[in-house]
Amino acid sequence: MLSTVDMLPCSEREPFMGFLYAHFDESGKKSDHLVVTFCGVCGVRSRIRKFEEAWGVLLRRYGIPGGFHTIDALRYSRPYGTIPAQKPEDRLEALKPFADCINKHLEIGMIQAWEVEGNSGQWSVLQNQASLGKPDDPYFVAFVRAMIELAKYVGDDGCISLICDHDQETALKAYAHWRGVCNVDPELNKKIVALTFADDKHFPALQAADFASWLARREAAYVLHGKTYKFKPLYDYLTATRRRDFRCSWSYCFADKEKQQKIKNELEAIK
Repeated sequence: MLSTVDMLPCSEREPFMGFLYAHFDESGKKSDHLVVTFCGVCGVRSRIRKFEEAWGVLLRRYGIPGGFHTIDALRYSRPYGTIPAQKPEDRLEALKPFADCINKHLEIGMIQAWEVEGNSGQWSVLQNQASLGKPDDPYFVAFVRAMIELAKYVGDDGCISLICDHDQETALKAYAHWRGVCNVDPELNKKIVALTFADDKHFPALQAADFASWLARREAAYVLHGKTYKFKPLYDYLTATRRRDFRCSWSYCFADKEKQQKIKNELEAIK
């Protein structure tokens, strides 16, 4: 199994994992952005249920119908539900309870950001070993890497249900990558037992993944390209450990061209 740096803290998983429910969303397209992200939030069933209940309370409190959408929530010059139009720093404060809800109830958060330029022409190993065709979009490499890291995290006694926000452009290819990699890796085939594509309207944890992915893309553009953004304090607040009752552990991978080459070398080593 692949061993990679800066990812999931296996020592902090629950003693008996059972099913881990992993919810992932992307932000950015390779044709439009310098960086794309594929980020997820995960938990066992009991934590997912508590999170969904608490998230629903927040949506009702703020008068937000149809689920939380980060792109709308961060348009601070417009009202969002009962949150009035306000300054960026005030909107940041208004959204902190959503970050708190994620960190209090969920178990792990996985942030992957990939520099689009660094991805070009580097991933023939996936084509050769799993008959996947050329994975010329960093989304699919991030998708495969997420599967590998989650399988390592759950250990021998765990299974994973992977739920992704539905996108017509990526869903069919992501399914092909899931089956292709599982066909050449019996351990992944045993552990990643379900792949689902869903409307985030019905899955609060997908809304949380969208929250993390949107902020992570801006943070990665800042780290890799020096592009400042108004909501950096909200990203820092989401991913920092602040209180003893906050259980969510965050892992990070901001992959520029050099780091992508290192990851590629690790993928090449898979038998």
